[in-house]
Amino acid sequence: MIEAVIFSWILGVIAYSYLHINSLPISKFHKGVMVFGVGSLTVSLSVISLKYSDLRDAYQRAETERIDWCVQYHEERDRVETFQYEIQSKDSIINRLEDEIALQWDENAIFSSMLAQIENEPGGSGILRRLWKSNH
Repeated sequence: MIEAVIFSWILGVIAYSYLHINSLPISKFHKGVMVFGVGSLTVSLSVISLKYSDLRDAYQRAETERIDWCVQYHEERDRVETFQYEIQSKDSIINRLEDEIALQWDENAIFSSMLAQIENEPGGSGILRRLWKSNH
């Protein structure tokens, strides 16, 4: 704003100097018009300067908010990608465990069937009982 006042006064001084150097008659009316013109120019440039300053400040705030939003967006995106990676790794572990459980279930069924066949053989239950006692 101060720049606008200085600029308009410099223009006024230049106009006055031009009239004075060229020895043009300067009446009180012309001085009044010149003062009014310089005053009007000062007020106009001051208002424009204030509006420009307000617009510049609003733009800077908007730019700061945009940058903050972008930073938050990238942080959230990174967190989501990290969660996706963790979910995928845990899913693969769960899938391997499910496969292992299915394999153990099948082996247990086969082993149970074999034990049932041995138990139904003559003397088979005695053999199984002795093996059980020796291992427990």
